[in-house]
Amino acid sequence: MPLQKLVVSSLVSLSLSLVFGFIFLPLLKKLKAGQPINKYVPEHNKKSGTPTMGGIIFVIPSVVLSSFFTEFNMTALVACGLTLFYAAVGFADDFIKIKFSRNEGLTPWQKIIFELLGALVAAAFAVRTEKTYVFLPFTDLSFNIGIWYFPFVAFVFLSLTNCVNLTDGLDGLASSASFPVLLCVGALAFLKGGETGLSVFAVIFAFSLVGFLFFNVYPAKVFMGDCGSLAIGAAVSSIACFSGCALYSALSGVCFVISGVS
Repeated sequence: MPLQKLVVSSLVSLSLSLVFGFIFLPLLKKLKAGQPINKYVPEHNKKSGTPTMGGIIFVIPSVVLSSFFTEFNMTALVACGLTLFYAAVGFADDFIKIKFSRNEGLTPWQKIIFELLGALVAAAFAVRTEKTYVFLPFTDLSFNIGIWYFPFVAFVFLSLTNCVNLTDGLDGLASSASFPVLLCVGALAFLKGGETGLSVFAVIFAFSLVGFLFFNVYPAKVFMGDCGSLAIGAAVSSIACFSGCALYSALSGVCFVISGVS
């Protein structure tokens, strides 16, 4: 994998997410897309009115640039499509919260159904392209689990996306925590799975998050919302599952796992 491509793609993704931030942040403020605050958490009152749905600042640049820099690699394109789908689910959730001024958007079951649908599409692609192997961490062993990849991928997607969502909460923790996770799974996708396209996608997504952090660092000017957190979970899950490194993702994303379990 050419180092020059990684350097250029990372710098372009960081720059483009900054540009998107300066464009969309005033628009979100104008639309009064403020984050509804849970009345039972009074310490968050000072954050009331801060724009949400900021995930679009890094999701759109990541997907567009990944399509170009991966030279339309099919596996990377499917990962991008799944990321967009989960971002759309999160966007709908955020929109309902804002539209009806409440702290909950889609019902838990509605979220699960949409997330499961995306996971099944991911599993179907993996089975069709024979990417049903799983690497055992810290060994050279791998197992091809065939049709059992359907429930396995569903578990990975649902657990990881919701763990990232819980980690993010309202304080933007997921953006800073996801940067090293994406770089880790991206490196593993290349070194273990030989998936160059997925590695480039991971690097682009990671540095788009750095651009978003410019607006999200304390005191936050914008929150990523479910639009962003679900997209991050889908991106990490796609990279991990399509490269056989899903078990590694539980180790690299230990902060997400701890948040979900707790």
